[in-house]
Amino acid sequence: MDPGVIAVFVPIVGMMIPIVYILVKHQQKMAEIIHSNRLPSPEVESLRREMAEMKALLHQQVIAFDSQPGSPRLAPPNQPEPPNT
Repeated sequence: MDPGVIAVFVPIVGMMIPIVYILVKHQQKMAEIIHSNRLPSPEVESLRREMAEMKALLHQQVIAFDSQPGSPRLAPPNQPEPPNT
């Protein structure tokens, strides 16, 4: 190998070592952050319970509305809509 080529590669490799080190440390920190958030916080659990309650209430209201006599019915999805005139 030509000494000029080696003289070019040595600084390039020397500069790559700290860059690789920085990238590896960043990857380790990101993995730690991702894995440390495995357990949901009490606030998240509270929000999940609230969403479940809201979904249940919505379902109850839809069922109550649909069971009322004279409530509007939707057309089945396979029927075409009438043309707009």
